[in-house]
Amino acid sequence: MSTPTSSHTAAAGEHQTGTQPPWAGPETQKSWWSGRSGLVVPAVVAAFSTYLLVGTLTMEIPEARTSPAPPSTR
Repeated sequence: MSTPTSSHTAAAGEHQTGTQPPWAGPETQKSWWSGRSGLVVPAVVAAFSTYLLVGTLTMEIPEARTSPAPPSTR
């Protein structure tokens, strides 16, 4: 039985790792945001809802308030 051989041979100066396929390219350094970018939208929603909650709780209500409904005809 013969052992299979790879048709891809490393060029001069090319580093072959056993973990990446040849078309994957060189590894790049991942940023701190890698994997955390999904937390941006929940953070924005939480900040906006906190803003609305604080605005609602600290809202000044005038003493002479009336109902926003149209006056009754009775």
